[in-house]
Amino acid sequence: MATMLEFAARHGIGPITETLPMSKVNEGRGKDSHRQTAFPAGSRK
Repeated sequence: MATMLEFAARHGIGPITETLPMSKVNEGRGKDSHRQTAFPAGSRK
């Protein structure tokens, strides 16, 4: 974990966040299941 955070800090990589009003919370919860990641879990060691 520390190595990953150090790499991110060196390269200016930060989190991507989105703020939604409470009236749209259910819309926001389903968004992640449709996103593709650069490195799906378990693909790299």
